[in-house]
Amino acid sequence: MTASEKLQAVLAACAARALLPDEGRDRSPSVVGGVVMRLSPSQVASFDPETEGGCNRRWWYAKVARRREPSSPAQELGTKIHARVEAYLKTGDAAELSCEASKAVRRLLPPPRHPDVHPEIAFEGDTLFVGGVPFHLRIDVLDLRDRHLGPAEEDVHEPGVVAADDLKTAGDMSRVKPPSVVARQVQMVEYAEVARIVADPSRGVRVSHNYTHTRRPWCVERSTAVLSLQEVADRHGRVISLVDEMKLVARATRPEDVTPAYASCNCFGGCPHATVCPRDPRMVVRSVFNRRGPASPPTSEAIVSLIERMRKKAAEAAAAKQPGATTQAATTTTTTAAALPTAEAVAEEKMKLVAEEAAARVAPPDAPTPSAVADARPVPPAPAPGGGCEAAQRELTVDEVAERKAACARCGAGVKVKPQKLGDGKYHALLPAHAAPAAATPPAATLVVPAPVAAALPVVASASGGLELYLDCVPDATPSARLGSYAYELARLLAAEFKAADVRCAPKDSPLGFGGWRGALAAAARAQPPAPGAYLVSSTSELEMVVFEAVAPTARRVVRGIR
Repeated sequence: MTASEKLQAVLAACAARALLPDEGRDRSPSVVGGVVMRLSPSQVASFDPETEGGCNRRWWYAKVARRREPSSPAQELGTKIHARVEAYLKTGDAAELSCEASKAVRRLLPPPRHPDVHPEIAFEGDTLFVGGVPFHLRIDVLDLRDRHLGPAEEDVHEPGVVAADDLKTAGDMSRVKPPSVVARQVQMVEYAEVARIVADPSRGVRVSHNYTHTRRPWCVERSTAVLSLQEVADRHGRVISLVDEMKLVARATRPEDVTPAYASCNCFGGCPHATVCPRDPRMVVRSVFNRRGPASPPTSEAIVSLIERMRKKAAEAAAAKQPGATTQAATTTTTTAAALPTAEAVAEEKMKLVAEEAAARVAPPDAPTPSAVADARPVPPAPAPGGGCEAAQRELTVDEVAERKAACARCGAGVKVKPQKLGDGKYHALLPAHAAPAAATPPAATLVVPAPVAAALPVVASASGGLELYLDCVPDATPSARLGSYAYELARLLAAEFKAADVRCAPKDSPLGFGGWRGALAAAARAQPPAPGAYLVSSTSELEMVVFEAVAPTARRVVRGIR
């Protein structure tokens, strides 16, 4: 039977199955009397410990013990979108994509009513077998054309390559899986295997996840990869080995006889069988208090691997210091015990990490809770070696998310981005490195003191007396003035410069917001210090203390009283 005849037979079977009423479909249990009767990609994925959320014991509870797992509203919405997309591809009626979420995914779909585009190709009953077990599988879109959408949604000509797409919905676009993960998923591997059998491509299969955001702003994202025919065969072989393991687990009569995967206990909101699962108490405590940490202690193999990496890093550093040293010499040195980092080096590295974490947690009292994006106003990236702009990550506005394009903070060039959603409902993206436009010029250096402030302050003439500061005390027989007059005038000029009623209540989006006024006031005081003389400073005045700390290092005398 040729590939065309296989495809026609599959399409005829799908058309006949679509006419069956619900009671005519196969609703039998997956496991009966310890024997696996049928499987699906989702079952194998839920069994595979290497898949996120996969656990042997979870599959045993769901299919052998037949404990029902609740469905979520997101799954119901995904089912509705699947039905609308299928109707659109079969009829070409754009009215089928009437909801906002369905409209967004339209640009990722192939042309409707095309003879080589087949939506919802289903295999049930005795049509497909994996490891000797009937396999139920449904491909959302099978595209036999030689033109497909690439990673950046560009049109790619790929002779000898067919495409299998899976429609996904996500309330959080930060959970979009990268192409390397998509290419290893059980579902996509079996999509590729079926496409290889039915369409007989000469080069490979393109597998893709088309994600639709189910919340505003409506957006879509495509994660795609091309599998060669050899990769499809190798990864399908691993699925067969998993099916063989499932046959053995199906014979177990107690959950204690099934190996658990503690790393999956908290995936996707937690395992629905956690209340009845006889887990190790130590692992239960670890999963409660360390949800984001490793679910099991490191093995001896992992520790040995870590030591080898440390040895290699130390050897490469030592070889780099020696002139004329080669990479081969550094490689052979990794086997020597002398290359192992000393305890002092490890302690120093640990102190650096602790210092970096502590610095990341420092924020003014009036600053908001830190998030993955520190500020909506990104620091302009440093110029790349080639004269362009380096990659930078920043928060996106609603318009930038909708257009999937953001302006570079340094050169102003529009760059295509992939928005990622944060936990607080905001979006961020990584602006890739790019060449600056020919007309773009580096921004001028930021002035420390605004021009109106510098002009309003009197020019200080040099004097032999210098500056004397008396903090919380009064000098004897020495004429003195209050530093507060100078500090309040300087703060008033800064507030006028940035159009604020007071520097301490400046808008959050201005340079004075979130405690930035302290740095601006200190910089202005250092640039135009008060006239030489004796000044009284009160520690109860916040403005005076900022100016005092800024000019004290250059003062001739500083006297601190005791309160």
